[in-house]
Amino acid sequence: MDRRIRVATRVILACIAIGTALCANTARVEAQQPASIDAAAPELVGGAWLNTPKNAPIKLASRKGKVTVVEFWTFG
Repeated sequence: MDRRIRVATRVILACIAIGTALCANTARVEAQQPASIDAAAPELVGGAWLNTPKNAPIKLASRKGKVTVVEFWTFG
């Protein structure tokens, strides 16, 4: 029984140490500034577009300042 208590104590202390290290690491990551890339996104070219009027392509310039989600997929 004494051995089980020692093992359990070591496991608990290891978890506390790991948790403390992760919290400290997270604080450092949050303090960093994201890299900025000052370049415009290229226009997307391809075939017919789905779910647009007359399958007209969407120009990224017309989406400026709006949230735009682009999902790339293919038939395989």
